[in-house]
Amino acid sequence: MGMCVRGPDGAGNETGGPFEEYELFYRHSYTMTAVYCVAYFIVFIVGLVGNSFVIAVVFRAPRMRTVTNFFIVNLALADVLVIVFCLPATLMSNIFVREYRPVSHCAVFCETISLLGEIPVSKLS
Repeated sequence: MGMCVRGPDGAGNETGGPFEEYELFYRHSYTMTAVYCVAYFIVFIVGLVGNSFVIAVVFRAPRMRTVTNFFIVNLALADVLVIVFCLPATLMSNIFVREYRPVSHCAVFCETISLLGEIPVSKLS
């Protein structure tokens, strides 16, 4: 499906080039975008369920409440926060071209999350 682009003379000409309409908004083809979405969804679900199990086991079993396990719970909680806040922003930046993100406030959110994701964990602990 070609796109109508106005040339220097102002005439609208149908471009016969290799660019498709989706290439303006998406970094990849529809198939690759679907693969990204499925992969990120699997990581999202497995990450949430796995880390939730770790947290639940440590808090439900009294003999699991050791200093080492509380450290592991803190890591699991940090992982849940990264999954909830950074994973969707990363998916958006991997799918959409920066100039054509669908929601204007998403640009601010995505940039803020990217900045926060770059802060080393060692500085927070």
